Amino acid sequence: MNTFLLSLPAILGIVGFVIYYILKKSVTEDPVVKRIIEKLKFDEPNFASRWEGLNSAQKEEILKQDNELRDKLAAQDRFILDKALTNQFRTNIFVYTLCALLLITGIYLFLKPKPLQIDNIQIQNTDVNAQDLVVDIDPITVTWTSSGVDEEVYVVLENIDTGKQTKKIRSQASDGTIQFDSNIYTNYDKILSNRFPNGSNRIRAIIYGTSQSFKSKPFNVKVGVKIICYETLPNKLNFNAIIDQTIVSNFHFSPKITLFEDEHFNGQKMFEASSYQSEPIIIIDSPKKYMTTNLVFSVNPRDIVNEKTYRTDIESLRDAIKALQK
Repeated sequence: MNTFLLSLPAILGIVGFVIYYILKKSVTEDPVVKRIIEKLKFDEPNFASRWEGLNSAQKEEILKQDNELRDKLAAQDRFILDKALTNQFRTNIFVYTLCALLLITGIYLFLKPKPLQIDNIQIQNTDVNAQDLVVDIDPITVTWTSSGVDEEVYVVLENIDTGKQTKKIRSQASDGTIQFDSNIYTNYDKILSNRFPNGSNRIRAIIYGTSQSFKSKPFNVKVGVKIICYETLPNKLNFNAIIDQTIVSNFHFSPKITLFEDEHFNGQKMFEASSYQSEPIIIIDSPKKYMTTNLVFSVNPRDIVNEKTYRTDIESLRDAIKALQK
């Protein structure tokens, strides 16, 4: 649609020229000029024979250049004829100039660089296992499509409820993507205000160009919870749920772990916490019997929580089991 509008002046110029060229009338069709010509035919029989069979352009040429013929006209008729010829010339110049200007303007608008336009701004989870759900413990990828001039842009994330923004990240409009790395200490430069488990923050991406900015629709970014483990000798595994490196007391879960006696998954045994707690404990009987390379662990939260909103630090779990085996 924009391309059509930009080319519209050129189209009007061409169409206008063609229509005017087809419909324009010769000066000889003017009623006053026709009266002068009829008078000449009556007064000069030879003129009538010369006049017949000529096209419009030839007739106009005779009226302009044949001085002998013009001398035979009365002064008033000659004045009228000259004025008619002059008016037609001026009309032609005006129409041709206007059409040329429209054509040139259309070509200029069509060929000149179009201003930057950014559309389809999306916020996605960089984690391929949770792309349909944006969680703040995972890196966030902002994508967009651009057209027009390729220029330097700056991308930020904004908390819609508080107005706080991250630091601007520089990119090129043609790149179409940029990543905000998650940081457990800064929360995307501390723009996330809701820090409760299973909560969310309304975030949008803003892309700043040279002369204008472009905003995405709001996206809900879920609060992520990380599950860590540490040991208590001789046989306890202690678990904590943390948000922003802070232990939270309102995330209750009853973890389960299945261990195996060898790497071929023989001699399996499941251990679980006794109840739902914010800091549950699993007691491992004879921890030295089991391998740490193969294990199955589930968080088992008490409340209905999307499993993609929490992550388990498996390495801390393995390290805790190894510590119990010493």
